[in-house]
Amino acid sequence: MVLERDATVTDKGQMTVPKPVRDILRISPGDRIRFRIDGDRVSLHRVTDQDDADPVVTAFLTFLASDMTQRPQAIAPLTPDLAGRIADLVGGIAFDPDEDIDGAVAL
Repeated sequence: MVLERDATVTDKGQMTVPKPVRDILRISPGDRIRFRIDGDRVSLHRVTDQDDADPVVTAFLTFLASDMTQRPQAIAPLTPDLAGRIADLVGGIAFDPDEDIDGAVAL
């Protein structure tokens, strides 16, 4: 999809991001945006909490989300064997799903 919209820069260097662009990027008042410059091309991105995340984990989660979207038929419940292997990996780590989370959480 290609979308082009114009914005006018004010004397103070400010501009209004056009509504269709805000909608596509899910930008709301108070959100931050990032300008990325590559040669003579400039792109605009919504800044997320994930921008500071581990790039390897982020790439894996992006792949996983894409794969789940493209192949929903491949999503299946955990087998008892896999559930056991996971339990062995996290054994001894206390976790209470009802406990409050400290710090900022982006959902």
